[in-house]
Amino acid sequence: ENIGYVVPVNVIHHFLDDVDRHGKFSGVSGLGVKLQGMDNQELRNHYNMTAEDTGVLVVGTAALAPASKVLRKGDVLQSLDGIKVANDGTIPFREGSFKERVQLNYYFT
Repeated sequence: ENIGYVVPVNVIHHFLDDVDRHGKFSGVSGLGVKLQGMDNQELRNHYNMTAEDTGVLVVGTAALAPASKVLRKGDVLQSLDGIKVANDGTIPFREGSFKERVQLNYYFT
């Protein structure tokens, strides 16, 4: 069927390093948080966000996730490491003429 898959080199390196160190693959890191966009103005009003405020709503955390120690359901994540989070859950990827953006969860993997 001529279907091919591309696996990024950094993912392959992570896999091989993990197997070399631990004898097995333990997976890819993640934040362990479920997020919801804040595009809806009424939702933003409910959380007392101004027109200039942006961010995403934390709707849940995995019990054993490291983030569960600092984030709670109902928190609004507005920035991370000084990177402003948009209401649709995206962050800047590259500057330039296209102003590329990616989903916040890619920052953690």
